Amino acid sequence: MAKSEFPKYIREVLELKKQYHGKIEVLLGIEADFLPEHLELYRSVIAAYPLDYVIGSVHEFAGIGIYDSAYWESLTAARKMEVKKLFYDYIAQSAKCGLYDILGHVDSLNRYFNGYSELRTEAADVMLKAVAERDVVIEINSSDNHWVPDGDLLERAHRYGVKVTFGSDAHEPERVGEHFAAVAGHLYDIGYREWAIFRHRERFMVPIAW
Repeated sequence: MAKSEFPKYIREVLELKKQYHGKIEVLLGIEADFLPEHLELYRSVIAAYPLDYVIGSVHEFAGIGIYDSAYWESLTAARKMEVKKLFYDYIAQSAKCGLYDILGHVDSLNRYFNGYSELRTEAADVMLKAVAERDVVIEINSSDNHWVPDGDLLERAHRYGVKVTFGSDAHEPERVGEHFAAVAGHLYDIGYREWAIFRHRERFMVPIAW
């Protein structure tokens, strides 16, 4: 949304919190890009509002857009590996910056870049170790019927002790909570027994029920 629209969004959600108090728990959250050159601006804006959680997501890194599949197809195999490593490095940086409670769709290139998952790199483990060390939560994002991260990365995340939460990333109201039970079951099979929720930027771990 435009910067000018942000205060209106905040007011609307706070009004909904009051309107549905005792009936539906309404949480005030945002998804904020990870833009290294603008971190202090983001930090000051985020600090000014009573947010329940902040999701940090990489949509562009090193001048590359995560939806630019045509660019990806033009690359050599070696360059594709470099791009994958760059992406994981950005995710690791976002974990270390201390701005976010949750990291959104941390393996999103797997959705848009053909053959991405077949490229194996230790950069994924370096990223997961950074997330675990900073104790940031990663999101299992179920939009587009293509969950990210995939099973392989989630299993490694569990091995490193990375905590998880769930996000439907719904762009239409009827898709809110889509695949919730299936994601819960998948996490349980991997070995997870709890996931994170947030209130007032404080994390609570709750049992996975499915």
